[in-house]
Amino acid sequence: MKFFKLGFIPRLGWLGFGFICVLGFQWALLRGAPDFNVFYATWKMILNWQGHLLYVNAPDRFLYAPGFAYLFSFLALLPQKIALAIWTIAKIFCLALVVKVVARRLIPEAPSGIIALAVIVLARPVLVDIQYGQVNLFIVAAALWALMVHFDHKTDSKVRFLAWFLLGIASVSKLITLPVLLVAVLTPSQLSKKQRTFEVGGALCAIALLLILPLLFYSPADWVFQHREWVENVQSRGMPLDSHNQSIAAMASRMLTTTPFRVIAWGPPPVVLGFDVFSLTTIKVFSLLWMLLLMGGVIVLIKKGPRSQTPFQRLCWVSLLLGVLICASHLIWKPYFVFGIPAVMTLMAYLWRQQNKRLSVIMVLFFIVVNFSTVDILGAKLGGWLESFAILFWIHVVLMVLLFWVSNSKELKEQ
Repeated sequence: MKFFKLGFIPRLGWLGFGFICVLGFQWALLRGAPDFNVFYATWKMILNWQGHLLYVNAPDRFLYAPGFAYLFSFLALLPQKIALAIWTIAKIFCLALVVKVVARRLIPEAPSGIIALAVIVLARPVLVDIQYGQVNLFIVAAALWALMVHFDHKTDSKVRFLAWFLLGIASVSKLITLPVLLVAVLTPSQLSKKQRTFEVGGALCAIALLLILPLLFYSPADWVFQHREWVENVQSRGMPLDSHNQSIAAMASRMLTTTPFRVIAWGPPPVVLGFDVFSLTTIKVFSLLWMLLLMGGVIVLIKKGPRSQTPFQRLCWVSLLLGVLICASHLIWKPYFVFGIPAVMTLMAYLWRQQNKRLSVIMVLFFIVVNFSTVDILGAKLGGWLESFAILFWIHVVLMVLLFWVSNSKELKEQ
């Protein structure tokens, strides 16, 4: 099957990439970016010396580290629309950079347009992330850069420090990639002790910066109060059962208990769609066990490292690590699935190299289900049911299984 070898396919990749980015930019500015609005409001509070009210008076629950608000508060010096435009353009730039760097440094035989197809396959979560003004694309870019640098012993020490500094900022701000910081000390690589020290130092400096920034504005007592409020806000978020939450824990609660929940497309009244198989308490226990099991798997994955030191096997390992991270969470919104972008890039490069017909068909189906299983296309009834069943989560699981299969394929083992 020579479909991926056709000359127009790489051009189609970049054309689709550009269309998605322009559409996302337009939606962010015209439809409003609710998550960015929360960020902007907290930045304004910092500039107005109201940082002690971050977790009290924010327009929506602010669930990020206090230092995150202080670090980016300078953007609130600009009008909100201009700040949003800069924020969105920066995110699109990071996404384009990820595509170009992966294509050039890790898979040089594949045209960058083939790698850009990953953004088309995951257009729906990418568009949601851009439109809502979220930070997930920033985090994916920071994590991917730091992990790539970790396996390149020729990288300059200053670049190595900066990459892990940015990963430290991202990991402490939102916590989802916090386990990735263990790679600097646990994962086998060709790095010297000095090079690992630069990585650890970059991450620690980032953590120190986020912790120290609030102290420049407030007393130690206020600093303690802010961080206590942050922890309490994160804990009180609980596990929303609304159909937008695509986690396995939320899905099980909706389908295996008779707990009422909201299907967003069906309006405000709660509904019961599940069967009385377990109690909600049992589901929460299973959810905790699931999280611990996957986090244990992540630690094992980090300690083992890639199967080999070839660029492609490294990318397989990095993509699997980033993709599995979100699976453990009890709270998975649609933009979180941008963590699957490196995995789809890897599979696209594998298709370019091996021309596997079955995988080609699977990726086309993957694209269709991810992007066309929406309420707007399927209607409120079917779309609401699929959303309640956490269809995006299961597609993401399939993606991880495909990636694991590719990393163990006979073709790669022979190379």
